[in-house]
This record gives sequence, structure tokens and C-alpha cells, in this order.
Amino acid sequence: MDLKIDDLKAFIEVYSAGTFSAATSVLGVSQSALSQKIARIENVLETTIFVRHPRSLSLTSSGEKLFLYAKEILEKQSSFLSSFDQYSNEINGVVRIAGFSSIMRSIII
Repeated sequence: MDLKIDDLKAFIEVYSAGTFSAATSVLGVSQSALSQKIARIENVLETTIFVRHPRSLSLTSSGEKLFLYAKEILEKQSSFLSSFDQYSNEINGVVRIAGFSSIMRSIII
């Protein structure tokens, strides 16, 4: 099983927000969906990444390693996507030519 980009984004957001409920409003997902994303990460790594406190959470040592990794991966992805332009060497777009049908038939076509 692999770590998914969406799961890593959710992990970063949970840590940044400080609580699951705060992260759900930012991510636009339910708390159970967010918990499933974190559980999927913990299953892949076979470790706990958050220490849950009554009104906050903190990272375990594994969570700290994952945080650095996730941050690096997301920065690399963002950098690549901002620099990537698959049509940089090609002219592309739509050209529309309007005119009277008698002229269009004889000149353009």
C-alpha cells in the first residue's frame, strides 16, 4: 500500500489546524472521512502518528518524520506543477473567423 497525496495533505492540515474538527472545515470533509485518511496512513506505516489530547494533538516521533516527508513531497509536487506546461512549445487555442457566408465560401474555404 502507498501513501496517497490526499492523505498527506489531510495529515498536514490536521497538524496545522491542531484538531480534527478544525481541519474538517478547512478540507471540506467529514470527521469520519478525515479519521479514515489518518488511519490509512497509520496502517501503511504500522505506527501511530498523533498523540490525541482532550483539546489538541501532537506528533509522535514517527509523525514528525512523516511531517517532514509530507511537506517535502507536497512542495515538490507544487513546484513541478507550477513549472510544467505541456503546451509551452506549441501554439494552441481556438481561432474563430466570422464573415458573410458568400465571402467565407469563396475566400476562406
